[in-house]
Amino acid sequence: MNLQLVVMGAREAAEWARRADGNLEAGVVDGLTRGALLVEAAAKRMIYAGHDDHLERKTGHLRQSLTHRVDGPGLYAEVGTNVKYAAIHEFGGVIKPKGHPFLSIPIGARKGSPMQYKDLHLATTLKGQYVLVDEQGKVQYLLRRQVVIPPRPYLQPALEQSEEKLSDAMTAAVWKAIEPK
Repeated sequence: MNLQLVVMGAREAAEWARRADGNLEAGVVDGLTRGALLVEAAAKRMIYAGHDDHLERKTGHLRQSLTHRVDGPGLYAEVGTNVKYAAIHEFGGVIKPKGHPFLSIPIGARKGSPMQYKDLHLATTLKGQYVLVDEQGKVQYLLRRQVVIPPRPYLQPALEQSEEKLSDAMTAAVWKAIEPK
């Protein structure tokens, strides 16, 4: 007795599989790009006002520096920035001086390093805080042995906020690339 198995639609399924094989990577890259753009946009929205612990905006440089990159061959996407102080705001941490006993924090009209000003003098406040004052007695810099920066995340919450839309964008892009025509 011969046993014969007939699969209905096998030719169509084989054609769909061939098409998927050639287009799947392009669909994934498109999905990654769409997803990265969603996360980048969410991070830019929430960095200065998107949650209770948001950063205070001064120049907007950190927000403007947020960008994305998609690695097609590696099939991954990154959203972030190359700004030096970005990580300390995302994760928090302790900043300590390098090569000096104190960090100098400008609070007056002076900007930059206090080393460039010859008229500054060390003083202490009534509470024992070290400060640098100018010749008129105006406090120009606070001096601190360290500063604790609390975490004020913007990338991780943006990813979490975008998770469902990101999944939908990836699914739609991949399906569009491999759907039978």
